[in-house]
Amino acid sequence: MSYTRDEVDLLLRIAREATAGPTFAERMEHVTAALAVLVPTTSLSVAIVPAQAGDAPRHLFFRNNSLENLGRYLAHYRHADPMGPALEAPRGEPVVLSDWVRPGRYGRDAFTGEFLPRNGIRHVMGVAAALPDGSRLALALQRETGLGDFTTRERGLVGLAAADVARAAFGAVLRERPAAATPATGRLVFDARGELVGADDGALAICARLAPGSFPGDPLRPRVLALLAGVTPGPVEATWELGGDELVRARLARLAEGGRREVVVDLTWESPGERARLAAAARRFGLTARELEVATLALLGHGNRGIARALGCAEVTVNVHLGRVYRKTGAAGRGDLAGVLLGAGAGLRSPSAAAGPPAPRAGARPAPRRGPRS
Repeated sequence: MSYTRDEVDLLLRIAREATAGPTFAERMEHVTAALAVLVPTTSLSVAIVPAQAGDAPRHLFFRNNSLENLGRYLAHYRHADPMGPALEAPRGEPVVLSDWVRPGRYGRDAFTGEFLPRNGIRHVMGVAAALPDGSRLALALQRETGLGDFTTRERGLVGLAAADVARAAFGAVLRERPAAATPATGRLVFDARGELVGADDGALAICARLAPGSFPGDPLRPRVLALLAGVTPGPVEATWELGGDELVRARLARLAEGGRREVVVDLTWESPGERARLAAAARRFGLTARELEVATLALLGHGNRGIARALGCAEVTVNVHLGRVYRKTGAAGRGDLAGVLLGAGAGLRSPSAAAGPPAPRAGARPAPRRGPRS
């Protein structure tokens, strides 16, 4: 299906507005203003639905109507929404109410008989899009009778815009997370097209520090695409200096399992002061650069196998390096190492004490503030 120049301009405007405004409400105001011109509506609503079943949506936006009405829908009418089953699976494909409720059945349920008439609505289009943290964006466009039902063309336009609306919503949510909660490690997974399909909480928090306001993984996509195209042989390592002694390291590795091609990115964030203290300790105990790398990953909670994967070496090599670290520092093991290298009671922050890097959690999809340095 081809689109007019005006329609393409509006789609590009929505993509640009996806990073405009620091809060969820401001970003939704920007992107939905353009969307309402692209596909005329009486009202429009947006909600982020948590991955945990039963949890109430944590972000709500209603254009040309009240948040109280949106809250009333979520509390009392969502279970009666005929489109509900189609929107539970976030495929990013728009559905319309008329596909689910024939004219003869309209008005015979609480949703079409009570909620919609109360708000002067006759036609509804909805789309659910997956977000990287496992939650989903629920976008609904509503129309009164005089505007007519949504067309196939309008479905296609909303389907194209939905990814950018989701990007705008999720980027705003990430900005609201406190910076102090940034974990030390995280993992992203990109599919064969270079699209983000998995991200754990640690990776999302690190991405928010790496490029505030950007969609998670955006600064890494050029390197991911180069790996997938074979332009760059893997694995690839990159480093970003954020200022204030903060550092983000990334290791990208291409995987091909079960006929799927993916790129896994392991991220490490070092908080202010830790790099200087570790470097000073390495000089004091005579640690080599590789021994310091191994010790740092051990302090972050990685097991020997995870360290080997992160550094691209054999597990037995990690064992040798750790043995040398323990001998040079006098540490009895991992439990002593943090205190010896960073001081009594100190330790690098880690999301867990798991034996390896955190597993990705299924989910999802401008430029970084500071460029990477290989």
